[in-house]
Amino acid sequence: MSCIIENTNPNSRGNTMIFALTHEYLDSLIDECCRQRSIAAYHELQAAASEFSYLTPLKSFVGYHRGLWEQVLRKKYGITEKKTLRASCKNYLRLTRDETGRIAEIATFRNGRPECIHQCREADGKLFYLPFLPGGGFYPTCSYVTSPGKDSGFTAEEYQAEGNHIIYYGYRKNPDDNSVNFISVSYVRGGTPDILEETRGVISSDTLRYTEEYYGSWLNRNRKGAVPGNDARPCTD
Repeated sequence: MSCIIENTNPNSRGNTMIFALTHEYLDSLIDECCRQRSIAAYHELQAAASEFSYLTPLKSFVGYHRGLWEQVLRKKYGITEKKTLRASCKNYLRLTRDETGRIAEIATFRNGRPECIHQCREADGKLFYLPFLPGGGFYPTCSYVTSPGKDSGFTAEEYQAEGNHIIYYGYRKNPDDNSVNFISVSYVRGGTPDILEETRGVISSDTLRYTEEYYGSWLNRNRKGAVPGNDARPCTD
């Protein structure tokens, strides 16, 4: 098995934690997501208005996950969940919860009309939010997955996948304080290069303050001031 991401830097705040991902593991997540898409079918939900809530403003790829990075982005962009909408609001996410409180459906509205509906499927302890056209048929965009992360060793993991591309988010609690070690990897199976982007840092559970420890991309392998284990700087408050 080939390890493509590993973080064992002793100078990191999360020095007792090891982030390790392999091609094989990320490939397996892509395959699993594709399989769920192939067997899923759209179904009409029966929901009362009281079961709806809304996320505004609308921001690409935000609103579909539950992890701390999602909360950091919501804070950064001022995205809040509301029970009602202004009459003038035409672009938003509508969340529909089932009787257990779980989000069963996430509908994207643009110009006041539903554009894409992500419906929840549970399999192997994971929640798959799969994209459909209103009324049925697959919509060509990412599927979103939330998992407790038993297979990878992370406290929690989430990812979004489309075709051979996956963006993976991994979390692991720091036993010394209320922080969480975080990693994000954008990976393309068979790509040259296969790693498009990688981010590592620490998120405060209390304040949602994010301190970046490393950033690299296929264009710029090291962002100035974010060298692993050195000169870590606050990135998102």
